[in-house]
Amino acid sequence: MNNVSSAAELTDFEMTLFALNYATRMLASTHDPQELLYIALDTFTDFAKVERAAIFLLAEDEEHLRLGAMQSGAEVTSLEYQLPVDGTPLGMVLKAHHPHLLPAASHPIPQPAKGELTPDSEPMLCLPLIGRNTTLGVINLTRRKGEFTQHDINVLTVVATLVAVNLENARLFEQATTDGLTGLYVRRYFEIRLHEELMRLRRREGCLALIMCDLDHFKRVNDTYGHQVGDCVLQEVAGLLQRNVRHGVDIPCRYGGEEFVIVLPETDLAAAEQVAERLRAAAEAHSFPGPQEPLHLTLSLGVAATSSGNLLSEQELVHRADSALYRAKEAGRNCVCRWSE
Repeated sequence: MNNVSSAAELTDFEMTLFALNYATRMLASTHDPQELLYIALDTFTDFAKVERAAIFLLAEDEEHLRLGAMQSGAEVTSLEYQLPVDGTPLGMVLKAHHPHLLPAASHPIPQPAKGELTPDSEPMLCLPLIGRNTTLGVINLTRRKGEFTQHDINVLTVVATLVAVNLENARLFEQATTDGLTGLYVRRYFEIRLHEELMRLRRREGCLALIMCDLDHFKRVNDTYGHQVGDCVLQEVAGLLQRNVRHGVDIPCRYGGEEFVIVLPETDLAAAEQVAERLRAAAEAHSFPGPQEPLHLTLSLGVAATSSGNLLSEQELVHRADSALYRAKEAGRNCVCRWSE
């Protein structure tokens, strides 16, 4: 083997290691399945040098592939679009369990701007997303400057495996930390994150707030209309919480029964009180689903906070928020109370 060929092989090897190291770090940076898809698109478009990429995931019925996310140029989007597994090129790739280079115009791809389907004018590389135990979907890569080499396909196949394994991990994490009824985080996750946020305050300046809220007279809903209606009400409350806090920053959790708790990083007592009031007003104005007519329900909320200059323990912070919630209940419900000595 001459020196020139050895150098070329070494360059390919180094590039492969760089790609895998970068992809591994990026994909391990989140447990959010949708955010993971966007990171995967960025990773693939960077390393495959393509203008367009789309990730299709196997639907629950295992008979369809649904579009998880796609990127065209700088635009990243997610459209409501699915196609059958049987009789389609992507379904063939899914079942074959190995990459295919499909000819131009062999499969329509959604256009993010209009949500329309148009055939692509260039060959499309399709890679199955194969995890530990199952094939999760397919990723399409097209509009590349130059042809896909076998080395490209080999590296991208490994990246596809990393994506699939991280998607599996994200799904398992979601199942372990998310309440099945409301979609909010479970109490154990709340305890873990509260501990982490307080440890962070030990290392640097900052503040942290906690909101505890309880659905007023929820027992009457269950007793009068049954638990199915009660479950729908809890789901509606969860939706109100998610829409009125900072996505990806605040941590809304189901504490137990009809009681909820929200961790608000970098938030002082006054700001947390404003968030709590916004939640109270949103619940008061909301029409909850009832068997014949909408139900009108309210929330009581308690607020407490701590800071790096006067750091409280986890137990004390929860106690203060819970005590403030109790005072809100005693004050007639449908109100916000903050901790006071």
